[in-house]
Amino acid sequence: MGGHLAVLESKEEIIWMRGYRAYHSILRERSWIGGFERNGVWYWNGLIADSPILTTDWATGQPDNQGGRQDCLNLFANGDGRHPTDDWYHFDDDYCDNTLAYICEKVPIND
Repeated sequence: MGGHLAVLESKEEIIWMRGYRAYHSILRERSWIGGFERNGVWYWNGLIADSPILTTDWATGQPDNQGGRQDCLNLFANGDGRHPTDDWYHFDDDYCDNTLAYICEKVPIND
């Protein structure tokens, strides 16, 4: 299909995604995006090469690397799914083997 987990490289993309998720109730849960941690540094898992995450939007108290093995990135949806909180749709580190929803993007192909 040519897609990959979403990469949010700017504050504008992060804000747009937060609004999009708040509007679509089916997305009001934790969802994987394309980031991972290696040796204490967070990277985007891109199509060409892994690139460091330069713009972050961590939820309060994150990343916390709970259990010493939270190495994958999701968008955290705190609260009851109907009433936004300050921590809605911010970055959260999580266990990579958790089963979560996911947000993908497809890069357009130039002809």
